[in-house]
Amino acid sequence: PLRRRARPARRPGLGPGMLIRLALCLAALLLAGLAGPALAEAPTRLGPGDRLIVALPGEAAFEAPVAIGAEGRILLPEVGEVGIGGLTLPEARAHLRAVLGEVFLSAAQLDLRLVERRLLIRVLGHVETPGLVDIAQGETVQVAVAAAGGPRLGAQLDRYQHRRGDAVTEVNYKRYLETGD
Repeated sequence: PLRRRARPARRPGLGPGMLIRLALCLAALLLAGLAGPALAEAPTRLGPGDRLIVALPGEAAFEAPVAIGAEGRILLPEVGEVGIGGLTLPEARAHLRAVLGEVFLSAAQLDLRLVERRLLIRVLGHVETPGLVDIAQGETVQVAVAAAGGPRLGAQLDRYQHRRGDAVTEVNYKRYLETGD
């Protein structure tokens, strides 16, 4: 008869496999702790379409939200257009305090808050109203086309193009409408 070899008795405590798993878990926790704050503090650049509240104590004219225009500027009372597109929120706050400080005594108390991330995109081709449309960040091509009045009669729905910089991606919108894919 075949005899099985006797297994050595397990010793209580941590074996080599358990030590490796424990070390990997500790490393993952350490990396998550280090990366967490860095990701949370990653600077967000302001861009066209973003909506902001520029709060200046004692100035009622600054109560309404303002949107960053296509050229990266906002329109403020008493000073006119001010460019803040491409700046981080702290950079924009400091810039606005400097610009408004020439006109308002309370400019050092200015507060700037990002209310909503929006996108200004250009929709061209066979749509009812080609041009810039304002959509919420994360919206779909379908929302952008609808914001431009929808496709006109004769539009080639199977040959939509998405352009960003020099990159061009063709989208078969007709197939998407028919299949959801």
